[in-house]
Amino acid sequence: QRGDLDLWKQNPEAYWKIMDQMMDALQARGIKIVPVFAWNLGQFPSMNDEQVDALLTNPNSRSWKLLESYISQFAMRYRNYAGILFYELGNEFNLPADLDVNKRCETAKFLMCGAKANFSSADIIAFTKRLSDLIRSIDSSRKLSSGFAVPRPSAEHLRQRPELAGKADWTLDTVADLERNLADMNRYVDIISVHLYPNKEGLRFGAGPGEEYRLIQVIKQAADRIGKPLFVGEFGDADARNASPGGFSDQMLNQVINLKIPYAAIWAWQLYIKNTYTSYDTVHTMPSLEPGNTDYLIGRFRQTAARLGSGVQPPATPDKVPPHVVLTWPLECAKVSGMQTLYAVASDGGDAVEHVDFLVNGEVVETKVASPYQVSWDAKDLKPGEYTLAA
Repeated sequence: QRGDLDLWKQNPEAYWKIMDQMMDALQARGIKIVPVFAWNLGQFPSMNDEQVDALLTNPNSRSWKLLESYISQFAMRYRNYAGILFYELGNEFNLPADLDVNKRCETAKFLMCGAKANFSSADIIAFTKRLSDLIRSIDSSRKLSSGFAVPRPSAEHLRQRPELAGKADWTLDTVADLERNLADMNRYVDIISVHLYPNKEGLRFGAGPGEEYRLIQVIKQAADRIGKPLFVGEFGDADARNASPGGFSDQMLNQVINLKIPYAAIWAWQLYIKNTYTSYDTVHTMPSLEPGNTDYLIGRFRQTAARLGSGVQPPATPDKVPPHVVLTWPLECAKVSGMQTLYAVASDGGDAVEHVDFLVNGEVVETKVASPYQVSWDAKDLKPGEYTLAA
């Protein structure tokens, strides 16, 4: 199948031209990004017909050489670019460590089952050192984050008696165990990373259902004792559409302010995986902040950003900024026929809009007063030609 980096491999000049356009657009709008070099740990091994352990443990592997080449080109090209906040090594490398991935892939699907291999926490620590050394050799001005998730409730015990050795120790870690794991796994980076959601793994150290957010207090205190800043790289509700005052994301935003967490990113990624108009259809999209469906959280996020002095201003009173609406299907130049569903998203800066009109050639065909904003349109009797659709 077509891969994310096929263009880079086949036509580097065209690839970097697109990246330059994105970087310039971000910089022009004052937006800083955190590039993640190996979001899917199995990606580079899969591109080279190798397993994950080849990337992690063998600096002469094809997987490592390809990752090394990409990172070297990226860091060299953008090392003077002001729009990069810091670098992140990858995504949640720590979670599969010490597990019997090979056996688990027989009955379940992980991101890396296509390049499956067992590996230990020690392998991850050594890999993060090699990766960090590479990046710093090219761009020593950037701080590095691991991109790790909150350690498993038994992570430190599993390091001593791993599942991959056939004698897993699932004893729950103490606060001291958690701190030791955070320190060791993030030894070679500048910023400790955790990802936190309202699931059963957040029910630690006396926290009950609905109090999963309290774990971040323990982690922040541990990071302070370790002496490194904390990045809450992901957090969000199980279903962002149900967010409400006192809910998980609401409480997490309060924690960001009260604990003075240096870096935090609410989950707003991948609104659309399968197409431009279907959302909340996979586990990855459930926490997403889609305008119109999560206006409460968008408003709270803006309030938090304003309180932290990020330059985001809360709505003025009275609010004179008009609502924003985007037609998400059909796309420009789409060929349509028969019955069509028109889709849009709309929001008023954190407040619901009054209604959304759908127009064909300037004529309103239907109005929706609540999300999801979608209507049916019958195009079967229309003459061939160009038509202007809008919301």
